[in-house]
Amino acid sequence: QRWRVAIYGDILSSEHAKARVLIHIDTLLGRTFDVTKIELSFHQLVCGRHRKNIKLIESSTGTAIYFPPLFSQMYRYCPQNATRRDPTDIFITGETIQAIELAKQKLHETVSRIRVYMKDVTIPAAKIDSILLGRLDKVRKILEANGTYIMFPPLACQRTMVRVQGSESLPVERTVREIMSLAGQFYGAGWYMQQPDVRQQLAPVEIRTMLSDICANAEADLSYDRMSFTVTGSDDAVKSALTVISNLKFVTQSQYQIRVKIELANEHKEFVSGKKNGKINKIMGQSNVQIIFDGFNEYNFNIDVMAASYDSMKQGLTLVEQEMPASISFHVPDQYHKRIIGIGGQHIQRIMKKHSVFVKFSNAMDRGGMGREDDDIKVDNVICRTPARNAQNLDAVKNEILEMVDRADSEYTTQIASVDRLYHRELIARLPEIDELEQKYNCKINFPSTEEASDEVTVTGPQWQVPHCVDELLGMVPDKHELVLARTADLVKFLESPQFATDLVSKLKAQYEVEVTYHQNPDELTEEGSPTVTLVWGFTRNNAGGLRDAIDFLEAQMAAATVEANVVKGSIPRPKSDSFEDSLQYFDSKLLQHAPASSSSDSPVKSGFGAEVARERSSILDRLRKPGSMTSISSFLDRRKNSSHSMNSNFFKGSSNVSKSSLISIESTRSFNADRNPWNDSGVNLPEDENPWGPRPFSKHMDNKLAIPLPGDVTPRHNTRASGDSGRPSTSHSMNSGYPTHIGPFR
Repeated sequence: QRWRVAIYGDILSSEHAKARVLIHIDTLLGRTFDVTKIELSFHQLVCGRHRKNIKLIESSTGTAIYFPPLFSQMYRYCPQNATRRDPTDIFITGETIQAIELAKQKLHETVSRIRVYMKDVTIPAAKIDSILLGRLDKVRKILEANGTYIMFPPLACQRTMVRVQGSESLPVERTVREIMSLAGQFYGAGWYMQQPDVRQQLAPVEIRTMLSDICANAEADLSYDRMSFTVTGSDDAVKSALTVISNLKFVTQSQYQIRVKIELANEHKEFVSGKKNGKINKIMGQSNVQIIFDGFNEYNFNIDVMAASYDSMKQGLTLVEQEMPASISFHVPDQYHKRIIGIGGQHIQRIMKKHSVFVKFSNAMDRGGMGREDDDIKVDNVICRTPARNAQNLDAVKNEILEMVDRADSEYTTQIASVDRLYHRELIARLPEIDELEQKYNCKINFPSTEEASDEVTVTGPQWQVPHCVDELLGMVPDKHELVLARTADLVKFLESPQFATDLVSKLKAQYEVEVTYHQNPDELTEEGSPTVTLVWGFTRNNAGGLRDAIDFLEAQMAAATVEANVVKGSIPRPKSDSFEDSLQYFDSKLLQHAPASSSSDSPVKSGFGAEVARERSSILDRLRKPGSMTSISSFLDRRKNSSHSMNSNFFKGSSNVSKSSLISIESTRSFNADRNPWNDSGVNLPEDENPWGPRPFSKHMDNKLAIPLPGDVTPRHNTRASGDSGRPSTSHSMNSGYPTHIGPFR
């Protein structure tokens, strides 16, 4: 039995309390505790990429090392009478004081070997605040993947300088680019009223009410000053806020100008503008907007879209978003690149022309040289890019490329194995065996950080190899099950017999990979208070499925020996049979016996929907049983096919107010067989979707894997929104509702 501890409080207080609870659990287990200090900006550098360095130290010393939260300097709030954890404190628990001292020594040796590379970049203050409030999980994954640290200014201090530091220049550069891509998920907008009517000016109380109503519906940051609105937030939030503002009477009764700023990487400037600015000129002519490209910094530039009417802005912004790049990146081993490219590039050129998609390969030298650590981690080395309006072709290109890759190196996917967090220490102590397992299956096994206290071990690799790797990893994890039986003289005689000790125990081990022992526990009694016998079944986690069969085998042997086994505790129920018996009543055949009506309900909803299901089944069978039923069968299959098509089309229409156009990336590590549409969270709509700004219904497919292209970014473990949209990786957290004016589709 395991206890779950819930901790409530602000982000830093709860993290501090969680660390103290985990340390207290360690002390209850007989471990000793100590503290060491290391400068906060060095913590991620000491941990290394995917925490590789720290796991080596924990493995060699048998200790558990708890780091403080990465962003404790950004939040200045402290509850009354609370004591903040010193951000330089690192807690260490171990079996002995000597082990802790050895871990401290190794930590400080690692710090002394670090060479620091730094880079300062500029990000608008409003976007820094948005990242700190809503994107810290993404930032944490970026830092763990690159082994770097980002020094953000404190929340709401209006500074724009961000410092990135790492132990090598290449990871620092990657981190900066990924953070700038994250900043591009947020829009900035201004609504400026010109020559306003003085009589229509609002009182301060009305302004406050108006702003709170708009924010409640749009979840954007809003300010109103001198008859002008300034809006910042995610792409969807900004567009929703503009929608609400456009319905305010005092705004639309005077002349106004709207300006929206979109941030995009410099490398995409020509991609969006087209040859000789052809794409942009065409959009300006079609929608009566003015578009200016404004250089912002060495990584990003701003696209300024300006219009004198809201309808023009809506149309122009939608067209600009459709021209922005949608991309998908994944890993293909370098040895296949020549085969895919073909002689003189013929093969890849044919694929690119067929789908109107640009494909770029990068080899190990492009990524910083052969034999580097990142080649170990299988970073994405193929990128496919196309305008967002054509994004539905990206998956087809990816599939064509992966068809030329051998099965052993097929698409990379991720699987999560659940292992008790305290047993992670035993596995980490066997790190050489883990390394052999990784090399054998060409996979990567990542353990969660100690302070995270998660049971989830992430295995990443080729989709055909990952299940084998997980199975072998779980084979290193022991488990046990206790079956308590009422004690009788016949049972004791059977368990003490030579047949049980020599024959049955060895058969259970050979056939079911299960070891069984027995003992008497005086605390375990039957309901009448009589004594019991406890059978302890030992097995490894990958053989847990054979436990039920092993118990059945032993019970059959007991029955053959006329030994009665009364189970007191620990029985494993059989799963419900998947027999077709309940369906036979719908087949009118003399060869089949009619099954009686089922009295027990299979599920909580069956009783309510039973009649409806029966009608549906009978109507289906009626179709199949008509004379000349080939037409009926074909119509039935057509109906099935159409329903699947309609489901997909509805799925795409679920993202109706998206930015069709932001820089989309689909993470290559997603499961190949995942039960979801690959575009859930990519922000791409099919061309027939005519209303990209309307309110968004819930999507049935909640995606929690698609994100910024980070190797090993598996999840964002928080579901950011109940929709399948947004041109950028998911940005908005809102659903439009409740505003008194009309917030429906545009007319």
